[in-house]
Amino acid sequence: MEDPITTHSEINMVFNSEQEAYDFYNGYGGTKGFSVRRDWEHKSIKDNKTITSRVFVCNKQGKKKLDKRDDNIVKPRTEIRTDYLARMRIKLNIDGMYNCIEFVEEHNHELHLPSTRNVSEFHAFEIDLADDSGIRPKDMFKYMSRDAGGNRALGT
Repeated sequence: MEDPITTHSEINMVFNSEQEAYDFYNGYGGTKGFSVRRDWEHKSIKDNKTITSRVFVCNKQGKKKLDKRDDNIVKPRTEIRTDYLARMRIKLNIDGMYNCIEFVEEHNHELHLPSTRNVSEFHAFEIDLADDSGIRPKDMFKYMSRDAGGNRALGT
């Protein structure tokens, strides 16, 4: 079986900015059927603003951390995140460009509503919140579309 992690020498993708890398991975996720989120970042020690490395993952990647307030929750949310390897990692090089240093395609869950649908940030946030609560993104999108007067109305 092949190793799912592709090394830097096999990738050779370069981006002008962190946003350009995100847009690329978001487009890739849209074609494969998953939504993307920014996971972690490292920033420059000099100005604490420049992102020196970043990881993009599927929005269902990882596990939620235990919260000491969990004992007080009356209706706990169902766990929707999964632990798997799919991700894209970028790193700022000396020329000010971002190199893709790791690209893992493997998924271990059912793929869902892509984040490339034309929805506003507010509606996308609402869909993600509903997803975290156990409501399928497709169902929430359908509900919000009806409420807004159609799919196209969610993009404004």
